[in-house]
Amino acid sequence: MGRYHVAFVALPEERQALVVSRDRTVTGSISLVKLQRGLGVMICSPISQSLVSP
Repeated sequence: MGRYHVAFVALPEERQALVVSRDRTVTGSISLVKLQRGLGVMICSPISQSLVSP
């Protein structure tokens, strides 16, 4: 789960790809991606953790 946080922080493009690919079935995932890209890593870290968790 930690390595995903690294990828999210490293490249916004990969961050978007990971979120969409892993959570494509989650309604509103695209909206979350847009919020993350706009607000930054501060909101990305806690949200990504909750999404990646089984």
